[in-house]
Amino acid sequence: MIGQPSKIIRLKVHEISKLQADGTQYLLILKEVDGKMLMPVLLDKREAEDLLFASNREPKFHAPWTRIMKSLGTELGFVVEGVILTEIRGTRYMAQVQLLNFSMEMDAIQAIIMALAFRCPIFIEEALFAQQHSHSDAQGAVSLPINTLTLPMLEDVLRDALRDENYELASHIRDEIKRRR
Repeated sequence: MIGQPSKIIRLKVHEISKLQADGTQYLLILKEVDGKMLMPVLLDKREAEDLLFASNREPKFHAPWTRIMKSLGTELGFVVEGVILTEIRGTRYMAQVQLLNFSMEMDAIQAIIMALAFRCPIFIEEALFAQQHSHSDAQGAVSLPINTLTLPMLEDVLRDALRDENYELASHIRDEIKRRR
């Protein structure tokens, strides 16, 4: 792939599930293709729906913008070769979408949707994966990296940590909230 970093890890979509009962937050779990480590990514409802549509093998079931991108690709002769998650900005992952002769940066969720629609590989830079990966516990739960949580989520975690008298966690959460404000 053009502009490919020297150290990358191939990922696959492992699972998409509801994170909150009200259906406003979802969780995308990416998994190493040749390993056991996981990377959780927060999604809103629309992103989750678009990912589910794009993962469908029947293009007629893809989200409208995905069908448009595929049609443009066919008409203009471009091919998506792959997607590389490169960094996190704020609470969002960013990615490079690798086309035949160039790459373009975009939100990682949109890039993953394109990768699913175009049936191309998804990668992550090794350093980012080392920083953001997670392991699942015996019940299959994964922890989210603190830098991906929204402010309301951080405030909930802070309240829970104080209630449980987990002052070390409360201190880390308080520092993250202050850093963002």
